[in-house]
Amino acid sequence: MTSPWPLLITLTYVAIAMVIGLRARGGRRMNSLEEWGVAGRSMGPVTLYLLIAAGSVSAYTFMGAPGWAYAKGVAVFYVAVYLAYLALVAWYFGPKVWQFGEQFGHVTQASAIADRYQSPALGALAALVMSIGSIAYAVLQTVGSAYILFVMSGGTIPVWLGVPLVLACIAVYLFVSGQRAIGRTNAFQGVLMLIVAWAVGLWALHSATGGLSFAPLFERLLAEHGEFLTLPRASRLGVMAGIVAGFLVTVAFTTLWPHPLGVHAGFWGLMLNLPVFVAVSLVTAPTSPEVVERFFRIAAPRGLTRLGSGGKTVAADTAAHGG
Repeated sequence: MTSPWPLLITLTYVAIAMVIGLRARGGRRMNSLEEWGVAGRSMGPVTLYLLIAAGSVSAYTFMGAPGWAYAKGVAVFYVAVYLAYLALVAWYFGPKVWQFGEQFGHVTQASAIADRYQSPALGALAALVMSIGSIAYAVLQTVGSAYILFVMSGGTIPVWLGVPLVLACIAVYLFVSGQRAIGRTNAFQGVLMLIVAWAVGLWALHSATGGLSFAPLFERLLAEHGEFLTLPRASRLGVMAGIVAGFLVTVAFTTLWPHPLGVHAGFWGLMLNLPVFVAVSLVTAPTSPEVVERFFRIAAPRGLTRLGSGGKTVAADTAAHGG
């Protein structure tokens, strides 16, 4: 018989989120778009940080990314790369966008774009594009939540039923408290996610190695699934293309079009460098495995052993070869 505790814990979590969301309005009247849509522009930095964190750390983080890591290994660290880009962009543009919104009364990105370019049509187009782009993320979140209900209920709550249940809960507290509900519930979920992620991660580490040091984990991974510690191949032309593309964009955005959008030219070059490097490397011949191995025998003290195909290398303990 399936234990009822997982479902009870999940429903308790949902109930707490509902209470937080419904009480988030704090007696305020949601009779203006500014109050309902952007919480009267009153969110503090801690709440805003946790809101962004919970919004970025989604169902994909807890199910998609771990599954990708389990199947592909270290390549999943691309998540850290794009989140770093997101943080840089938010750090630079966020305060400016907030100031525009406060001074000119913008509530959405579309209204800001329409005001900036004095074009309601452009604002409508931006709203349409952002709405379509958000559909995939919204579907991912709701289906992920419904799947969690399915698993936690032992199959009693099917996914098709979980989706409207999740949407109904969100719709109720969003209608009552607006963006304040999103801020408070996401702050609650952000704290909970950080605690759960660290707790589960340390528990898994202890289960796999018997301790809390990461070194034994990677040593075991090295011995049992060394290919999971490899990255996609890097080619000579890929490195060259990345450097040239980044350099040309930096020069162009320094001399011809100085610092577009107020962003330093070097940042634009950096944003182009990595994707060009990866794309070109994937379609051109990789560097010889012998050359890669020769360099990594210095970079990785434990040494390397060849993988033979695909231009990849795998870290391995080469003590038998004298270091």
